[in-house]
Amino acid sequence: MRDGARAAEASTSPRRTALQNLLVRWTRFVPAIVWILWALHTMLVERQLADRKGAPVESLPLFLAQVAASYAALFVYGWLVTLILPRNRFLATAISAVFLALYSLLLLYHWHTRGQFEWSVLWRFRREMLDLEVRRTISSFLGWRSYAFPVCAIAVTVLLEAAGRVISRPARPRRRGLAAAGCAVLAGLMAFGPIPTRDELTASLRAAEGNFRLSRLMRASVSAPETYPYVRKSLVSGVGPAPARPPNVFFVVVESFNANFVEAKTGDGREYTPFFNSLIPRGVYVEQFYGNSMESPRGQLSILCSMLPAMRGTVFETYRGIRLRCLPEILAERGYRTVFDEAARLLKFEDTGTFMEAIGFQVRRAALEPERERPADAVWGWGLQDDVFFREFFRFLDADRAGRPGDARDRPAFAFLCTISSHFPDNRIPPDKRLLFSGAQGGKAGYGNSIYLADTYLRTFFDELGKRPELADSLIVIVGDHSYPAGEHGLADSQFGAWEEVFRTPLLILWPGHLPPKRIHGERWSQIDIAPTVLDLLGVDTPNHFLGRSILRGYDPKRDRVQLVQPFDGVYLAAIAGDLKYVLHVATGRESVYDLRHDPHEDVDLIGRYRGTPGLEDLRREVGKMLQNEKAADENRIWPERPGEAGP
Repeated sequence: MRDGARAAEASTSPRRTALQNLLVRWTRFVPAIVWILWALHTMLVERQLADRKGAPVESLPLFLAQVAASYAALFVYGWLVTLILPRNRFLATAISAVFLALYSLLLLYHWHTRGQFEWSVLWRFRREMLDLEVRRTISSFLGWRSYAFPVCAIAVTVLLEAAGRVISRPARPRRRGLAAAGCAVLAGLMAFGPIPTRDELTASLRAAEGNFRLSRLMRASVSAPETYPYVRKSLVSGVGPAPARPPNVFFVVVESFNANFVEAKTGDGREYTPFFNSLIPRGVYVEQFYGNSMESPRGQLSILCSMLPAMRGTVFETYRGIRLRCLPEILAERGYRTVFDEAARLLKFEDTGTFMEAIGFQVRRAALEPERERPADAVWGWGLQDDVFFREFFRFLDADRAGRPGDARDRPAFAFLCTISSHFPDNRIPPDKRLLFSGAQGGKAGYGNSIYLADTYLRTFFDELGKRPELADSLIVIVGDHSYPAGEHGLADSQFGAWEEVFRTPLLILWPGHLPPKRIHGERWSQIDIAPTVLDLLGVDTPNHFLGRSILRGYDPKRDRVQLVQPFDGVYLAAIAGDLKYVLHVATGRESVYDLRHDPHEDVDLIGRYRGTPGLEDLRREVGKMLQNEKAADENRIWPERPGEAGP
């Protein structure tokens, strides 16, 4: 038996020695970590080329330079990790495996979103990531690959170490410290220099650089001379006559509502939003309307407070403690019962509940706050199915009215309702609810399923409203909390770029018998203009700090500008005057200009044509005003502590 074991060992020893020698030769100048990084990055390049579906690259030399620079950067990063690994076999293997698993997750993130991961996201949402439901939902968004990719990277690392110890005992230069220092310098140049690399590590580091450069811009910007630069005693655009009886006011804030899908059809002629389309002839519809940023809390702030959202951090935490005077407080002063209700699971996300209480909502509800009986399959994805959400809200409103004494039952309601069924990830839509494209989970078809479902459930709101004669006189605002790209410019997430599809969202205002229907074309408005418009319709003039103006009081492109904030992807700040759009990428300092009338898809950058022109300088000043707004918020100079300190 021993002789057999010796014979087996003798027979396998040459094969193992040959494998070890082969691994040593292949990793003499290129460490094993680099080979694995190159293999992972090659998968991404192949995916990017496949996404183009045969379309040629815009500039072949630039594309080849980016590919070569990416592999060079990974070579430097891999060597740096190799040089700083400890000699302990277990630690060296563990560190290498974690590093490669992390890179595989960055690659997977890019695979799904078509954009690079930004490290500050983890810090901004650190509290939310502790929530089991948030982690479970994100994991389902990434799918089985969220486990398979890092597990494979770890397995390959362990197998290479077991086969030839090429992880813990790589070929290293004699002056290891000097070589590591040199690699660190090269890595810094790769990460923050002008080299056009597009690997995941470099791209994510450069995205984070935007926050650093934004802080420098903030310090360099000049503060507004007034103590409270935005405070006014009256609405600057004026108000109309007050109605004889205050109407109920309902905001239906549709999650991730991309305006490109309104009145659009599938390839076989079906509408993406048939019910919403049927409402357009009954109200005031703004064709060129924008969310001021790209996520729900930022959109909610702009809608309710007519303020630009924070460029850094989570918005409700950033604005915690900052004095504001927003629509709920103003309407509560006039006898309204103010209700914030969202279909998302919990109010604690980004501290939403605390913020909504601070700005004047008397009642705050979410899908799981308070707990209540409902069908088991009514909660999926990020929260409560929209049609169930609307029914539960109206049941609450009935009970709330019935529970008030005497005349208090006649108080008008101001309700801010936030839907959730069209929130990503699309693959959490139950299969039987993928109504437009059977089986589709992601991409444009998956988003089409999402927004079609949200549109279908929107009908429930009007059905429930129509069952209650006491709510017949109601002003209804339907708007997206933000847009969401569905493959335009190759993007599948709203955290990247400042393209039109990241911000364009619909606005429709309905008030039967009071507001004549109108389709507004050729005028560009944004969420900060909603609160002044509602107060204009209600005839409410009041001290305020609103940045927006009433949409109903005339449009002047020299005065009425659209300001847009993309706080991720290195921070983008954009301003639109008329049809001219200016974009500043803070991380790189790159400027772009687009003519939205003749180039609505933003294919041609006109920055070269506009350099040195008054139009470009005007738009740059508009971005400067955005920085002033951010600075005033940082210094708590939005609304005075004593209301008597009102401005003009």
